Amino acid sequence: FVARNDFSLFIRYRIGLGVIIILLLTTGVITAI
Repeated sequence: FVARNDFSLFIRYRIGLGVIIILLLTTGVITAI
């Protein structure tokens, strides 16, 4: 089913984006300290 496949890809994209943001925030905090 196309919609379900797109939905799973959307979830993976959101998770990947969240991980990248968390990594950037943590590195920013570490460099700030």
